[in-house]
Amino acid sequence: MMNGQINDLLANIISMYAPQFGRTITKKVALNLAMIAIECQIENTSGDTYALMRTALSECGTILEENIEDGIISGVILSGATNMNPAFLLLKADGTSIQLAVNAKEGLIKQHTAERAIDAFKSAFANAKGS
Repeated sequence: MMNGQINDLLANIISMYAPQFGRTITKKVALNLAMIAIECQIENTSGDTYALMRTALSECGTILEENIEDGIISGVILSGATNMNPAFLLLKADGTSIQLAVNAKEGLIKQHTAERAIDAFKSAFANAKGS
């Protein structure tokens, strides 16, 4: 999946679900928000990458939408300094590879919301692999 596709899918998710988390964001605004995209290579001998990815997101956040055929899950993790700032995630499983795109709005005081959400997901994924 290319970054443009990830950005467009993530913008759709943000504009649809942000009001539930206290934000009114249109797709046009969401497209202009800063995005962190990370590709992770995951060696996974203990099970299905998609299933583990789903379990991990369920553990650390909330699943918003799923597309099993394409291996895509969108969700939100409450993150930041007090775990009150929503970080919207788009995850794509492709064999043993996971593409992770995260978007979070930062205020005047930078809480590193997106980075903390990534750390929370990686930790939950490691736990899911171990179980």
